[in-house]
Amino acid sequence: MTGLALTLVAALAAQGEEAAYAPVVHAASDEGLEAMAAIVAADGVELDLVAAEPLVANPVCLYVCDDGSILVSETFRLHHGVTDMREHPDWLDRELANETVADRVAMFRDLDPENFDTYDEGEERLRRLVDRDGDGVMDEAIVFADGFTDPAAGIAASVLAHGEDVYYTCIPEVWRLRDVDGDGQAEEREVLSTGYGVHVALLGHDLHGLRVGPDGKLYFSCGDRGFLVETPGGVLDNTHTGAVLRCNLDGSELEIFATGLRNPQDLVFDAYGNLFTGDNNSDGGDRARWIYVVEGGDTGWRFEYQYIESPTSRGPWNEERLWVPHFPGQAAWIVPPIANLADGPSGLTWYPGTGLDSSYADHFFLCDFRGGASYSGVHSFAVVPQGAGFTLGPVDRFLWGTLVTDIDFGPDSALYFSDWVSGWNMTGKGRVYRARRFDAAGDAAVAEVAQRLAAGFTELDGGSLATLLSHADRRLRQGAQFELVGRGEQGRAILHGATKVDNLFARMHGVWGLGMVGRTERSVLPALRAALHDPHDEVRAQAARVLGDLRDAQAADYLVAHLRVDTARVAHLAAIALGKIGAEMAWKPLAKKLGEVDDSDAVLRHSLVMGLAGCASPEQLVGLLDARERGTRMGAVLALRRLRRPEIAEALADSDPLISLEAARAIHDLPLNAAAEQLAAMLERRVVAVEEQRGRPVRVRAEFWNNLTDGTLAGLRALPGFPQAPDMLADLDRFSLGPNRGDHYGAHLVAEIEVPLAGEYVFWACADDEAEVRLRHSGAPDLEVVAVVPSWTAKRSWTVHEGQHSRPIELKAGEIITVDVLHAEGGGGDHLSVGWTLPDGSFEAPIGDPPSAPPTSVETFDGGRALERRLLNQNL
Repeated sequence: MTGLALTLVAALAAQGEEAAYAPVVHAASDEGLEAMAAIVAADGVELDLVAAEPLVANPVCLYVCDDGSILVSETFRLHHGVTDMREHPDWLDRELANETVADRVAMFRDLDPENFDTYDEGEERLRRLVDRDGDGVMDEAIVFADGFTDPAAGIAASVLAHGEDVYYTCIPEVWRLRDVDGDGQAEEREVLSTGYGVHVALLGHDLHGLRVGPDGKLYFSCGDRGFLVETPGGVLDNTHTGAVLRCNLDGSELEIFATGLRNPQDLVFDAYGNLFTGDNNSDGGDRARWIYVVEGGDTGWRFEYQYIESPTSRGPWNEERLWVPHFPGQAAWIVPPIANLADGPSGLTWYPGTGLDSSYADHFFLCDFRGGASYSGVHSFAVVPQGAGFTLGPVDRFLWGTLVTDIDFGPDSALYFSDWVSGWNMTGKGRVYRARRFDAAGDAAVAEVAQRLAAGFTELDGGSLATLLSHADRRLRQGAQFELVGRGEQGRAILHGATKVDNLFARMHGVWGLGMVGRTERSVLPALRAALHDPHDEVRAQAARVLGDLRDAQAADYLVAHLRVDTARVAHLAAIALGKIGAEMAWKPLAKKLGEVDDSDAVLRHSLVMGLAGCASPEQLVGLLDARERGTRMGAVLALRRLRRPEIAEALADSDPLISLEAARAIHDLPLNAAAEQLAAMLERRVVAVEEQRGRPVRVRAEFWNNLTDGTLAGLRALPGFPQAPDMLADLDRFSLGPNRGDHYGAHLVAEIEVPLAGEYVFWACADDEAEVRLRHSGAPDLEVVAVVPSWTAKRSWTVHEGQHSRPIELKAGEIITVDVLHAEGGGGDHLSVGWTLPDGSFEAPIGDPPSAPPTSVETFDGGRALERRLLNQNL
């Protein structure tokens, strides 16, 4: 229950009388120093060992406090109370059916009765490391909080100190802890919310990522173990995917911020209020993702995908390439990732502005945990604005050769990182290292920041706080902002004044601070509306964000104006704000903007859909399904999906196959049972229509040449008998060869094919070893190369090389085209397949076979088979 207070002073005193918990922790040794010698740091960076066993063991995460002490969350429940579904395949039916934490615990009791008594043996604990003599090395480890042993408990995976409070996450709870008497131990514990961890899922998919945002709210992430949390405002039900949540610092007003995540182990804000995370892959051929966490966004992952192995591993996740950065024709209901980055993203931080050289400005530091120190470390990179979203800049290794779990900047502006030591299991060992610039000790800016963070902000006068709003270090700017929010009328005046100064950061922090004040004092709204006219688009964007959070109806006209003429960045946040306000007059401008944006900017499209869903009535959305602009019709479908409206079925008849598919996805995925009958009827009609339109099986003439020693197309063309004297001829009924036809041969396949449907076609090829696809049609009377396989691919691997598919090629129904293919095979395995995507979105691979799964998510109703595959995949 949110706000459930559990003051445990007496209970803790009683606990102290019992025998202290004594997990396996190794004695001190020189291993930490020896391991440090193998860590490769970026140029100009030196390393120090700050703590090692026995002061720290099995470190999952850390937080460096403003006084220089370090909070470290240690696990002793890994495989000792916390298990992994990969070890219990016979539990899967129950696991999929679980809807509450209580269901999960009941499953343990019912299906593992002989071991259930051991589920509370392991313990999670939080220790504070302290440097008593000021030499930069930790001397003492104090147990700040322990006793997290309930059978429902997961791995405690995040900790954050803010003011007098320490926030701590351990499934199934988010805790607020407080050391009342200053002895280094938490006497008060309060559960802010509970109900996280409905499923077992995979190890580590827990509660993570505690951060205080620029809006003063507490943000955190939950992996795809899912949650069902009761709050005073209702139940937050998100049992089938991971999510980011936020609440006030007292746990109130808990809400889901974004969904569709798998295992987002950490969160971080940049200087402009943008939230980012790294999300792990599923070990199913997909890759980890670097994600801009957009409010209301869904990035596509579902818990049950992990257990799908056929007909496609991970089901729609791989079949529709939901984990890939945005590409034309991608499923429109998701917000795709910025990039695929790292293999085991874990801890994450952002450069606050002090301690490193200027080349690290606006950089992220992402831990990459891969199970072995030699191939794990920390990546450093920045993002570059692109439309409403971002693209990834160059990625460098800041640290490498350490099995790092978490990373954080300390008050001395050095980077502190925790080292798991080795493998995936508990070792009873652990280290904390420090990475800092060689000359950081003499840096006056570093000393100033450390002094201010240690002293705090409460004793500063208003003028000093106003000055700090322009400081180079984000921590000081934000600390001043939060202090001014609590200073009443004087603080409001200073924050208002900050919105008018020259410094960009001061203006943004002024806006954010007024936004916090505005939750209880509406008199600040005119100042925030004035910020919508700031000369810098970032200030206008932040003003739009804040006014939307405050539901300021009087800002709607201004927001619509920015929607029409401002940058994509401002339009992105203005659209979300309009949806929150529910500005009825904005639905037409939002619809028009969707028509302009279409599929060109997935982040902006999402925001416009958020706005449209909040501003338009269901009747207005249905009317937009007849709009001329494709982007408007797609936006209406996506808005109806957000509202879970069965009227979305009307879009099944749309002339654009991708819009029709998007409606079908929504009806199936949500599901919208009231529209299921229309979906079934449409599929039946499509089966008949598409099968009637398709031509007869193809006739392919094949010629073969032996003794191709180098296995290349160049070698094939150089053979004495090519092309006039093949060694063998054959007739085929599909565009494929092999597998394992032989070694060291070349082939020439050619067919005359009647085009079944008018529209755009895309030709695809995969081969082992090389292939070249040439095409002759009415628009190109001479054979032209449209696709190339430069080196071998696995069978049905259509997207390994960039040139494996053609551009969209316009063909006329009934025209005769020539498909001409050269293939070269060296040694080992061999195969060739040439396919095409038809205008209705179906995919024949090879040409001449029944339709199958497309190589991208440009997947529509191929005789009903595309959706049949989705049904099979998603429903096991």
